Amino acid sequence: MRIDADDNVTISGRGLNSEWRASALISGTSSRPLILGTMNLDRGDLEFSGRRFDLTRGSIGFDTLAPNDPTIDIRAERETRDGASVAVVISGRSSALKVSLESTPSLPSDDVMALILFDKPADELSAFQSLQVADALTQLGGVGVFGGKGFTGAARDAIGLDLLNIDVDQTDTSASLLTVGKYVTDGLFVSASQNARGENGSLRIEYEIGQSFSVETELRQDGDQTVSANWKKDF
Repeated sequence: MRIDADDNVTISGRGLNSEWRASALISGTSSRPLILGTMNLDRGDLEFSGRRFDLTRGSIGFDTLAPNDPTIDIRAERETRDGASVAVVISGRSSALKVSLESTPSLPSDDVMALILFDKPADELSAFQSLQVADALTQLGGVGVFGGKGFTGAARDAIGLDLLNIDVDQTDTSASLLTVGKYVTDGLFVSASQNARGENGSLRIEYEIGQSFSVETELRQDGDQTVSANWKKDF
């Protein structure tokens, strides 16, 4: 099967919306296909952390050096309110991708991440926002004092939780939500959430019945309670 250079391929999902020009040859068997060729970005954008990034560069190449493990080079960038340009660059083989941060003018990585997440430099962040930047940089690099898990991942393991999540509200840090949860037994998951002001708390209990059916109840701090039944199936 041959895909000509004039053929457009659309790739979308998880905030990504893009079109590519493809020129490739697909051979082999259905169980072990071999792809040779290239895909080059035509246009696209990415929604990340509530902000729009333009895809300014993109290429995907399939070769015989590493069959079906393409080389990837993608750059997504945006201009901040102060006129700086920040970019996320993804490069390398798909099996060992490297994600790096760049900016114009050149800035330290913590400033670039702060601009990406909060649209302001690191020295203007609150302590809570600074923690989020450090956590994101640790996960991005895969190394550091938390072993590449980030602060939340390391804390989750240390405390013995199955879920520890901090959802930052960029417009009002005090409204940021902390959620913790744990499987108390097979199929029974208990979690609790509360914002930084100690408000909007809730307790949720979910019981899984088999692989497709679950029952969930949530009790909120204001006294409201909900009960729902959920069914799912993977296709």
